[in-house]
Amino acid sequence: MISSLCLSMIFVRKRFAFVARENRFPLFRIMLQRHFSNAHG
Repeated sequence: MISSLCLSMIFVRKRFAFVARENRFPLFRIMLQRHFSNAHG
């Protein structure tokens, strides 16, 4: 049985890694936003 503390630590770590990856590629994020804005009209 995994404790909630362990789960929360894993979640925070994954979230932090995701945010760090997003900040590392701002141009890619801008391109994605442009693509989605164009797709939705």
